[in-house]
Parts: sequence; structure tokens; C-alpha cells
Amino acid sequence: MDQYDQHALNRLLKKRVVTESGCWEWQGTISNGYGKIYYSHGFVYVHRLSLMLLNYDEYKKGPYTLHKCNNRKCFNPEHLYGGTASDNSDDTIKAGNNVNASKTHCIYGHEFTEENTFRDSYGRHCRKCIKERNDEWRRTH
Repeated sequence: MDQYDQHALNRLLKKRVVTESGCWEWQGTISNGYGKIYYSHGFVYVHRLSLMLLNYDEYKKGPYTLHKCNNRKCFNPEHLYGGTASDNSDDTIKAGNNVNASKTHCIYGHEFTEENTFRDSYGRHCRKCIKERNDEWRRTH
């Protein structure tokens, strides 16, 4: 670890409070519930920086840093793991933090059933709406 990274790590550790659950809770700037700190050329999330500095192999596993503890302020590298966008989405559903998971119908009133739901890396989509859009496009082109 170079001097710059060691300095960043020292700054992280100065702003932590260790909870009974072992979380290292960030006591500095918070954005969307996550700790933020200035590093290199801009602001970064504290949990991502912590994983990068203290467990780089895990950090490299994906572009997202996920919490095992479901505590956004936590930056304990033992509570963090690297993952994909899909992992992140699954994690929010399991934790009960996904606002779309409880929706039973699309915005046009079609029910999200197994037959009417299409899933991809962006989320779930209504097959009836897709069909209606495709039919409208065919009528007009």
C-alpha cells in the first residue's frame, strides 16, 4: 500500500464507530445513507474504498460493493463483498429494500404474473406492454 492509500485508510479509520454487531459505522459525510469521502480526484463511497484498500481480491469480483450486514454506513471489509448489478438487485430484494419488489402490477395496470413478466439485467418488464408497444410501432411504420 502506498503512502496515499495509507493516508486514506487512516482517514477512514478515524471516522469509524464499531457497533456491537461488528459494523464499522461511518461518522463523516453521508449521501443516500452511504458514507462518502474525498479520494484521488473525487468523492467515493466509503464502503467501496474500504474494500478496495483492505480486500482488493474481493473488490475485483464486481463493480458493486455489497453489504452482508445490510447497514449502509458500514465499511468493515468483513461485512462487504464484490458483486454484479444482478447480485445487488437480489441483495436489495432479500433485505426488503427494493421498492419495486412489492409492486404487483405495471404502471398500466397489467398484473406481474409468471407468464406476463420478462426479466433482464435492468429488472422486470410487462410482456403485455411490450406487445402493445410493438403492435403500435408495426401499425405506424
